[in-house]
Amino acid sequence: MTSKTQNAKDVQGYTKKPMQCNNCAHYTSEMVDLPAGNWGKAYQVEKNKRCGIGGFAVQSSASCELYSACF
Repeated sequence: MTSKTQNAKDVQGYTKKPMQCNNCAHYTSEMVDLPAGNWGKAYQVEKNKRCGIGGFAVQSSASCELYSACF
């Protein structure tokens, strides 16, 4: 059972996440596997961060007026 407050937040789409490219519906990127090196374990790095609308490179923490939350 959810509270009245939680129901109101759900209806409004309330989120603590700031509006930024990395949580926009139009954000695209690729995860690249990198070798272990000195760490002893292989790991992944996010590359090719792009806006799906304009196709230009973006920073994860940036945003624009066309931001669309991905729910």
